Amino acid sequence: MKELMIYQEAVSAITQVINQGGYINIVVDETLGRISVSESERRLFTKLVYGTVENKILIDYYLRDYTKQKRLKPYLKNTLRMAVYGLLYLNMADHFIVNTAVEIVKKKDYKGSRLINGVLRAFLKNPLPDLTKLNRLEYLSIKYSFPRFIVELLLKQYPEKAETILNTLSEESQKALRINTLKGTTAEVEARLQTDGISYLIDGNVLYTNQSMINHQLFEEGLVTYQDPSSQLVSEIVDPKPNESILDACSAPGGKTAHMAALADNQAKIVAVDVHEHKLKLMEENFERLGVENVELILSDARSLGSLFAPRTFDKALVDAPCSGLGVTGHKVDLKYQLSEEKIKGLIELQREILDSVAPLVKGELIYSTCTINQAENEHQMIDFLKRHPNARKIYEKVILPTNKQDGFYICKLMFNN
Repeated sequence: MKELMIYQEAVSAITQVINQGGYINIVVDETLGRISVSESERRLFTKLVYGTVENKILIDYYLRDYTKQKRLKPYLKNTLRMAVYGLLYLNMADHFIVNTAVEIVKKKDYKGSRLINGVLRAFLKNPLPDLTKLNRLEYLSIKYSFPRFIVELLLKQYPEKAETILNTLSEESQKALRINTLKGTTAEVEARLQTDGISYLIDGNVLYTNQSMINHQLFEEGLVTYQDPSSQLVSEIVDPKPNESILDACSAPGGKTAHMAALADNQAKIVAVDVHEHKLKLMEENFERLGVENVELILSDARSLGSLFAPRTFDKALVDAPCSGLGVTGHKVDLKYQLSEEKIKGLIELQREILDSVAPLVKGELIYSTCTINQAENEHQMIDFLKRHPNARKIYEKVILPTNKQDGFYICKLMFNN
């Protein structure tokens, strides 16, 4: 009975994400905080929700011939989606998956349970459609469950690498943590991991482990914190020094701010700005855990900073801009469905406005970063910026395509001739 509850909760969570616009990480965390389940049940629930949402376009393509004449309620449709995900990807008996889907729908709609049973049995009986008969655009969109406009964008910008990128974003990536030098050393972290029998890999200050560290003492005490290597590289490119004044214009959730503080051994003077008050409060709590000091938190729209600070106030500024996030859709699996061409155009304009607001405040270097691989938000954004600001020049630029060990990112460092 309890196992059935896991599947019921998973369908409910999938419905919240797909039909009600919920953010998958928040929906999953809130559900797991509300129900009492074992660690294996937590993993199963998370896999069902993330897997179904991530593969929605492919699953819908496979289901289209069985459901196109039927107007299905969201709960029924998402039960089918979850069941097909299980049949395709989970090491479970087919009859168990079908019976479970039927039982959870029976609780809500007996007539619907018969439909579920019929569709799933027909799905199992017939061969899967041959995706290779589709044109390249449709093939890539359906196989990797990415909206067509995103696939078109990748094919245009990365014609030889588009499928590799999509494949990478569709695979589970290794989660990385940063070893926090404000609280301890790599040797200390390594010794405690060994004592606890946790398998790991350390590369510099980057820690890889398949074990969740959220409830581990190393995390709770602030010796480690989740942060992707690409994100860590941004702070290293900023290269904060003691006594430098540094503006972090779009600072939430605060990972780069905390890393910059650590790199400067809490001796830099960092101003961290964000437009969301609740995010600043979370940053404050996180900074306490990590031992971060000398950071001033300011609630403001980054486009209005000229009213708060005099020209050339800061030695350096980081604009880690709001972006389409195409480099992180591997673990933010719902993000690709929230994007549109219009939304990306709006983000490009927002980035431009933030850059133009921050530029006059900088004496030396401006570092621009995004977690997207869309050239319009990256290289082209910098080309346009340099046309508007001839007193700046580019001294560093890096495009990081996503791999199973790091997110896709863009980093550019500009120097002002003030």
